[in-house]
Amino acid sequence: MALYCESEYDRGAGCGKTARPDLHGGYGASCIPTITNIKHMKKKIIIVIVTLTLSGLIFHFSAGETIVSEYLTREQKENLEFSFGLCRDEFAYKNEITSSYWSKGGTLSVKGTATPNCGTTWIFGDYELTGEDLTLSYSPIMGSLVGCVCGYPVEYEIEGLEKREYNISLIELGGVYKQPMLLKMIFESL
Repeated sequence: MALYCESEYDRGAGCGKTARPDLHGGYGASCIPTITNIKHMKKKIIIVIVTLTLSGLIFHFSAGETIVSEYLTREQKENLEFSFGLCRDEFAYKNEITSSYWSKGGTLSVKGTATPNCGTTWIFGDYELTGEDLTLSYSPIMGSLVGCVCGYPVEYEIEGLEKREYNISLIELGGVYKQPMLLKMIFESL
């Protein structure tokens, strides 16, 4: 007769296990959670609640609702890939193009520095081509207005343009400012 003796839960089967099931997070013979299990469950629930609360506050204060809304409703050109980085230059006061080049696949890549308000949490990019003038534009999303500007690295990759020299400029089209409701309530109560 073979005994099933693979885990610490095989107590009473002649396997020589003497530890209590609650020492390893198991249930007693009646399948009622033990005191140890309840304490572990409470800790896990508290950790989940705190994590979700902090995530929600960060999302709210960074104007997350506005970013998602703009992302879902904004018309994006299919031949444009736009990316941006975090503020790197607190002393940048003007938009500038730092480099432009054509890739082997015929994509025009343009890198530059955009200077929106320091309260910017997201940036959307676009472009307009008029003859030889290529105007790169950006629209920042701001959850709060701060009295400063900041240099954010931006990159535009545009496919399908005629391969030639363009007069490239970078401009801000104006941002979307929506103060988070909780932040507004805090300021109004002061």
